[in-house]
Amino acid sequence: MEKTKTKKTYFYRDALNDDFAKLQIKPIEINENFKYQHNKIYWFFAFAIRIIIIPILYCVSKIIYATSVKNKKVLKKIKNKGYFIYSNHTSAFDPINHACIVNPTKYSAIIASLDSFSIKGLGGLVHLIGAIPVPQNLKMYKNFFGILKYHIQKKRKVIVYPEAHIWPYYYDIRPFKSVSFRYPCELDTPILVATTIYKKRKILHTPKMVIILNEPLYPNKDLPLKQQIQDLRNRTYDLMKSNVSHYGTYRYYSYENLNKIN
Repeated sequence: MEKTKTKKTYFYRDALNDDFAKLQIKPIEINENFKYQHNKIYWFFAFAIRIIIIPILYCVSKIIYATSVKNKKVLKKIKNKGYFIYSNHTSAFDPINHACIVNPTKYSAIIASLDSFSIKGLGGLVHLIGAIPVPQNLKMYKNFFGILKYHIQKKRKVIVYPEAHIWPYYYDIRPFKSVSFRYPCELDTPILVATTIYKKRKILHTPKMVIILNEPLYPNKDLPLKQQIQDLRNRTYDLMKSNVSHYGTYRYYSYENLNKIN
């Protein structure tokens, strides 16, 4: 772990559920009538907007975060497949980085919270560039899972943040649930673990972002579904922890567990 005088300290009690995104947004409400699939006109505009905006966001990512990717060669192994990307969540800009920097020519669908769709005037654009809202009830799950299957069959990538909540510039891997690993197990689809770490920059005070890619992981079909899901979750978590330990990461902000202090 690279040590430095940190700029800010965050205090937390629950590593699984505490969120430091501070968007101050009242989430919209959606129900089973939400339209996950769309007609050809929608997809035409979606791809047209992406052609314009992806190069711009790519440049922004490079300038603001100096984002780089290690071990890009593993992308060749899933070049002609749909797959899931699983990453830790340390910035509101994460979806942009993973969509625009990791294999930018492949369409990205991004599983996102309702906060992402609740920004006034931007909710529609967020949806157009690939964001998919997490279902709010079991009735919505069928259509939600249907659009995931559609993207995988189209050989696209689906981006997932199992930590669910944003901890800015966090330097370790937080515990996360196994629920989102049901998708690749049910679709028998590979996942690409993309671990974000940070490195100190000489010029700007904010650190640069490095995304570490690992060999694709596949569900273990010899196990029952429930065990497949937990096994894939565990292997993903272990890889992320290993990457942070091996490559090291810059401690820009500090995080203190109040349960240990009190």
